[in-house]
Amino acid sequence: MVKNLIEQTPQPIREDQETYLVRNLAALLHDIGKRYTGIQRTSENGGHTSYHGHEETSAKLANAVLNRLRVPQNIIKRVIDLISVHLRPHTLLENGSARNYRRFVRDYPDWDHSVDLAIADNLGKQHFTQEQAEVEKQKYEDLRGKIQSSMQWTNGSPRHNRVIPRPITGNDLIAIGIKPGQIMGQIMAALDEALLDNPGMSKEEALDLARTFIV
Repeated sequence: MVKNLIEQTPQPIREDQETYLVRNLAALLHDIGKRYTGIQRTSENGGHTSYHGHEETSAKLANAVLNRLRVPQNIIKRVIDLISVHLRPHTLLENGSARNYRRFVRDYPDWDHSVDLAIADNLGKQHFTQEQAEVEKQKYEDLRGKIQSSMQWTNGSPRHNRVIPRPITGNDLIAIGIKPGQIMGQIMAALDEALLDNPGMSKEEALDLARTFIV
């Protein structure tokens, strides 16, 4: 997988030394938990073996390894996050929706790199002809395009504008009688979830949502 990832890494990422290191460490360590989770299921034709939960175990082991090597914490966090979600692009291929795409982007700053890892992971699982490899790679590039298309609020900069902007602020909530505190936090959390379905929500729609919390 590491070889596949390095070969497909564009020059601008190679020049970003931290990101280049993060991607390669994630590729190197993403499956180290398989030994400890064991095989849960093997397909009848022998083509697929399942190690359910290995991504979580791999992330924990990678965290221990990198801390022991005294890798900077900011790099460790990025590596662990990539390992934790390295199966997510595969899942989104089968069960993708605009809401799921937006949640993925919101929750993981390196979502774009996770797609690259998924491509390298997939190509490394079996021997593909060059033509087959291009077909497999295009599936993930199409997924990347769908994810970017779901991010209407970014104005062409999806990597740097991951979070859907809220149409209201705390001051707007105070203006309708909601005091700062737990309820306000709950409203903002509910609003963030609602924005996954409707990123273009208006201020009035957001305030209507907020009013449902007023007893």
